[in-house]
Amino acid sequence: MSYEEMGPYWQKSEDAYAAPMNDIPKVVFSKTLKEATWPESSIAKGDLHEEIAKLKKQAGGEIIAWGGAGFA
Repeated sequence: MSYEEMGPYWQKSEDAYAAPMNDIPKVVFSKTLKEATWPESSIAKGDLHEEIAKLKKQAGGEIIAWGGAGFA
């Protein structure tokens, strides 16, 4: 899972891009993840299309999506 690989990496990284990665709000689309431990993370467990529609209605600008082929 992308979240489980990226979270630990960016939380420990000293790369200049680490701070933005840790500070931006993140939504994890998962039916199995029990908790989101990466700062500024939440879990969306509903229908993918409905959850994305909710995000698009929120203020805040662009949405960036990272994930595997099933997500895309």
